[in-house]
Amino acid sequence: MDEQENLVNIMVQDTELDLPILVVRSFEVDVCVRGLHFFKNFPDVGTTLSVSPEDDPMSLVHDRYAIAVKMADSRKIGHVPKFMSRFVFFFLRHGG
Repeated sequence: MDEQENLVNIMVQDTELDLPILVVRSFEVDVCVRGLHFFKNFPDVGTTLSVSPEDDPMSLVHDRYAIAVKMADSRKIGHVPKFMSRFVFFFLRHGG
């Protein structure tokens, strides 16, 4: 991937900032999935999972930046932990 610079709007205490972010390459982040015991959809080891902002209002009550983790057939298996959901939400909303 060629190096490119993107402007990203970041909200910091109600002040919007334009910050240049150098995009060099893709990356992966190891994260656990919360809620497997609730959804009872257990993926096999090595299964590719996808993430997307949550659209269930009940989940958003607990975390307004909730990120759903789903299998390829769109079955929800859980959520990104709350301590990482804001980062992942921001990343997805800005083209990540």
